[in-house]
Amino acid sequence: MFFDSHCHWNHESLGVRQLESEVGRCVAAGVASALVAGYDLPSSRRAHGLSLEVRGVSVVASVGLHPHDAKDLDQGLLGELEALCTHREVRAVGEIGLDFWYCNSPREVQLEAFEAQLDLACRVGRPVILHLRSGRDGEDAYRPAFDLLRSFLSGLPDPPGVLHCFSGGVDQARSALDMGFLISFAGPITYPKAEESRRACAMVPRDMLLLETDSPYLAPQSVRGKKNEPAFVVEVYRTAAQVRGVPLEALAADVWENGRRLFGPLGGADRGL
Repeated sequence: MFFDSHCHWNHESLGVRQLESEVGRCVAAGVASALVAGYDLPSSRRAHGLSLEVRGVSVVASVGLHPHDAKDLDQGLLGELEALCTHREVRAVGEIGLDFWYCNSPREVQLEAFEAQLDLACRVGRPVILHLRSGRDGEDAYRPAFDLLRSFLSGLPDPPGVLHCFSGGVDQARSALDMGFLISFAGPITYPKAEESRRACAMVPRDMLLLETDSPYLAPQSVRGKKNEPAFVVEVYRTAAQVRGVPLEALAADVWENGRRLFGPLGGADRGL
């Protein structure tokens, strides 16, 4: 069984029939569970709703405000996110972090929103799903993020979270691992020029690795340029298994266990189904 540790079935572009079709393709591909990640308040509400509505694939949810929308954070929105965290299906706060590539919100505003949501995660006892992307000009998003994370580590669960859709190098991966964070890789590890990402994937310990689609974005190489979907996570698994020199089935079992350890029961085998 495969687990997609980060997807956006809550994206506003996805209609009911399209979602049903994607769920069916997941079942056919052996994708038994998926985490649907929130990125603003409506998508966070939708992520929770999908965790109750979807049949055939076990869905768990996260809630949070993406750094693109950090400028929208206020106490009211924080309160809404905290209320969503009272539901058992909501397993994490995220995706949150820093994005210096687009800077849709000013850097200082991103840092303030990131800090506020780390504080929220500590209050509600949830791990965090981190979105970290450095700038076109080379401005590093990892250093300020790691500095802030270190100040919250004692209040976060163990493990404290995951760096989703990891795009850094081996050094950033080591720093994250040293703090206890899992690292998740997506479709880009299948791209011919992604040697650095594959090197990072190869060095992550087996108990610290997750895999994802980040759908509808970043489709893997065989369908690159098309809309991504959780069923395509199997190609990410195949590439990771090849890079790491392990059987596909063993890798899938490891990732499932890592997801269960970070997020709690994922359904499927966890529920005896």
